[in-house]
Amino acid sequence: NLLKLSDIFLSKENEEIAEKWFQNDQYIESLLTTFAPYKLPTFPPTELPTLLPTIIPTLNPTLVNSATPSLAPPTPPSPTPTSDPTPLPTNYPTPAPTLDPTPLPTYYTTSLRTTDPSPSPNSKETPAPTILQALYTPPPTTQPVFNNDTSDSTETINYTLNPTTTSDSDFNEDGNYTVPTSSSFRNGTPPPTALFTMIDDPSLKRDVGVGIYTTSPSPNEREAQFGIKIFDYRLEFSPITTLSYSLIEQIDAEGYIPIINMEFFSDDGPVLPKIMNGEFDQMIWDFALDCAQGGIPFWIRTLHEFNGDWYPWALLYSYNGTLENTVQDLTSSFNRIIALFKSAGAPVKFQLNINANNGLDDPRPFADFWPGTEGMDAVTITSYNRAYSTINHQYSLSFYEGFKAPYDEVAALTDLPIWIAETGTTSYFTDKPIWLRQCFLSIAIDFPRVVQVTFFLLNKVNEGVLTDWDLNDDEEIEAFVEGFLTMREITTW
Repeated sequence: NLLKLSDIFLSKENEEIAEKWFQNDQYIESLLTTFAPYKLPTFPPTELPTLLPTIIPTLNPTLVNSATPSLAPPTPPSPTPTSDPTPLPTNYPTPAPTLDPTPLPTYYTTSLRTTDPSPSPNSKETPAPTILQALYTPPPTTQPVFNNDTSDSTETINYTLNPTTTSDSDFNEDGNYTVPTSSSFRNGTPPPTALFTMIDDPSLKRDVGVGIYTTSPSPNEREAQFGIKIFDYRLEFSPITTLSYSLIEQIDAEGYIPIINMEFFSDDGPVLPKIMNGEFDQMIWDFALDCAQGGIPFWIRTLHEFNGDWYPWALLYSYNGTLENTVQDLTSSFNRIIALFKSAGAPVKFQLNINANNGLDDPRPFADFWPGTEGMDAVTITSYNRAYSTINHQYSLSFYEGFKAPYDEVAALTDLPIWIAETGTTSYFTDKPIWLRQCFLSIAIDFPRVVQVTFFLLNKVNEGVLTDWDLNDDEEIEAFVEGFLTMREITTW
């Protein structure tokens, strides 16, 4: 039924009929009232005739009548359609039930399919289209109140009570919910739901930095809204062909340490042979000299997610049906890039970035893709919960469930510090606030070698669906800040 509702709003059929229906204020208002629980547009009725034709220019009358017959217009026009109504796609299965007994949160939003083009696979910077952003509640304008008094090492953090996941036995004699170890968390139990007594374990103490990738609001604006300093790093993506030192200066002026995903693209096949042959040497050298002269220390993450199939430097990238990039090519390319920066005297550190899952569902271990870590200062892992947002992700995982296996593999391959390159979750069939709290808690307790995590906080379209990575309401913001405070309390000496 939810998929049908999506098609009602996003179908491209019978435009002339749709335009007439949009002129019927009473019909539109009844639609919006009916679909309000699914967080579809909630604009004032007086604005509907103007806004809806812009957001959803067409409507499929057949699906409207099928899904909600009582809402059909009193006298619908009946011209002969020029083509058959578009049926629900047979390759988009109805999502399976949520994996845990927690009810769907009230802010659950249906998956949205759109005819707008998906962003280029070579870019992570394309924002979601305006028509899809309009379907989401805008970020809150009021600042939530958080408990951020860190004067006492036994500070408590308040959490929203979730009675479906707790029992009387979970509470101590004072009525407080406590989790002395992470064992219950590993079994999927949410973090504390009343007052959480911080874990005082010396083995967990270390500096854990937090980074952000976003466009708007800026990290500075977000922290002003949060009322607390959270972010240490800012991640940006840039092709080497347009990379400028001014980007480093801008991030540094904002008060953050830059992390630059330096990308190499080609219109005619894999790029590793081009890097090894020196085709990018002059661009790399010019930028490295600017970095040496500017003197701002920062991190470079290049040839990232090399065990995937979606970038032209990746080992599973196919060109004309063949896999031409090799592990040896990858190692040689890293060595050449790092050598140029070192020769220029640039104050740059390098990261090796592997994806949590191999592309093409390749079952081989990371060791088969591993290029070595010579010249590297850290190893980073990309790990997202794409919960029900694509055909291939009809499931939802906690951060622990998605990160544990790749973390163990990487930890066995290197002694370097481990970072979380990018992470986040969608809200589809997932309690996003609980996921965020679990994420911070799990980083603190379950992954003691992790010393940095970067959150991808930007709503964007992926495979025709809006993936709502950002913090989109007060509850998600509060969970993010409380989770951060929990992690900081556990890991700080």
